[in-house]
Amino acid sequence: MTESVTHLKREVIIALKHGGRVEFCLHEHEFDFLKELVKFLKSFKNISDLFSSLLPTLSLIALVKTYIHKNCHVSVWDDKIKLIKGADLHKLDVCFPVTDAIKLHRVLDPLTKDVIPRAEVLVLEVHHS
Repeated sequence: MTESVTHLKREVIIALKHGGRVEFCLHEHEFDFLKELVKFLKSFKNISDLFSSLLPTLSLIALVKTYIHKNCHVSVWDDKIKLIKGADLHKLDVCFPVTDAIKLHRVLDPLTKDVIPRAEVLVLEVHHS
């Protein structure tokens, strides 16, 4: 719905004005905020789609965390979006802790073993020896 409002900005404003509800018209900075919010939330839809289409494995957790980190560190001008992204980053390690078991799955999973940095593999080997 929010994405529709951003795509149909002109039409929404015309409909609200025509209906005598000018007070509900969004200002330009509010539309800009909605666009940023839609872009940010779309990354979570992509993650949801990924887990819906694949058999989820432990090795995907690190990849998902990297993807979320990347999307949360994109610089934006809006303080509200910065607060949302900061809150998500703060909860990321709590919700998705990367344990040794997860690191091991990343190393052994054929889909992700080439993605893990060699330094992490060496740390795992030393840690488990």
